[in-house]
Amino acid sequence: MRSMLPYILPIALVLAGGVLLTLGFQQGQDLRVLAGAGLALVAGVISILVLRGAIGNRSGMVLGIVFSIFALGLAYINYRSVHAMEDPYIERPDTTSGGDPHSLLAPALQTSSYVRVA
Repeated sequence: MRSMLPYILPIALVLAGGVLLTLGFQQGQDLRVLAGAGLALVAGVISILVLRGAIGNRSGMVLGIVFSIFALGLAYINYRSVHAMEDPYIERPDTTSGGDPHSLLAPALQTSSYVRVA
């Protein structure tokens, strides 16, 4: 019987990808999040298939390179979307007070129609 040590990372990828994919569907996450979770799941399955010998080493290498390029592109797109939302110098319309005079931000918002996001 072969050692189970080489299967630890692929099984972890399959479990993590499956859990994240399930949680993403339940919480209504964005397509990019679901694609990343699905990518982890598929990468784990392909790793297991390569280790078992069902997929050749060359095919596994090609699939690994394609998935790596896709994952890097996905990571960059996610980084840019999060970075754009956290940029403190982007002025956004005031949607915090909603005209509520009891809002904590109401006195500060009376002078401007824009709020600087900290």
